[in-house]
Amino acid sequence: MKGFLLGMSWSTFSDLAALPPTIDFNGPNGNTDLRNVQLRYEFSMGKHWKAAVAAEAPDVTGTFSDETSQIHQRMPDIPMWIQFNWGKNSHIRASGLLRGLSYRNDLLEKNKMKMGWGVQLSGLAGLGPLTFFYQGTYGKGIAQYISDVSGNNLDLVPNTERPGQLQPMPVLGVVGGLQWTISPKFFVSANYSLAHAYYEKGFTV
Repeated sequence: MKGFLLGMSWSTFSDLAALPPTIDFNGPNGNTDLRNVQLRYEFSMGKHWKAAVAAEAPDVTGTFSDETSQIHQRMPDIPMWIQFNWGKNSHIRASGLLRGLSYRNDLLEKNKMKMGWGVQLSGLAGLGPLTFFYQGTYGKGIAQYISDVSGNNLDLVPNTERPGQLQPMPVLGVVGGLQWTISPKFFVSANYSLAHAYYEKGFTV
């Protein structure tokens, strides 16, 4: 209603139009396809430009040690994007994501928060019968947003060099695809995707 969305939907950090078709029901393994309860505002800025910002219910997962424990999150996830459209089936989108990742340091008996962040460049470009799809995502503490990395408790992981402390895990997602539309009822497509978590010094899972 008037640019606002309230309820459960695909995250504002997701760019579903930029994902190539696959035979895998879950899509490419490096895509960002999380569904969240959210309040979103989307608006146009002229003929070619659009933007959106949202506050979304956080779903933070972590690998907790004997010195740490999980607590309720205090800060909503804040995704946003700006997009340039051209032609009938082409756009490029730059997205950002901020996350407040809260946990309990049981050694100090204090609640702590680490900031997570993510950036993404995505879109698609139509050139005659060919359509190119692309998406690149990188950040820290955003594992829950990347397919085939989510669900592995990698938003926060223990830092063995600092007992009682957790650190956001760096993650990368890459998707690229090409679709050739031979006729209105027949097309051929191929794609490449990658999901990767980076284990930095002192990290353990």
